[in-house]
Amino acid sequence: MTTKKPTAPRYPRATNHATPSLPDERQWHPLAVDWWAAVWASEMAGKWRPSDIYGLWMLVALVDSFWKAEDGADRLALAIEIRLQSS
Repeated sequence: MTTKKPTAPRYPRATNHATPSLPDERQWHPLAVDWWAAVWASEMAGKWRPSDIYGLWMLVALVDSFWKAEDGADRLALAIEIRLQSS
């Protein structure tokens, strides 16, 4: 007897949302800008609530600091925090 495995529902790619602008108070690293664009192009973007933007702004600031960090210990600490915040 074979049992059919349940499949996860398929969601259409989110295309009906606008990518919010990054705050203007800092000079953003190009990889942080790319990360921001990728986050808003992801399938998950269509499921976020307006209140989620605050956590994403905090996370993109951490990503920006990670790419700008010159010290290995600072970069490691930022990588750990990014991992915690994005889980």
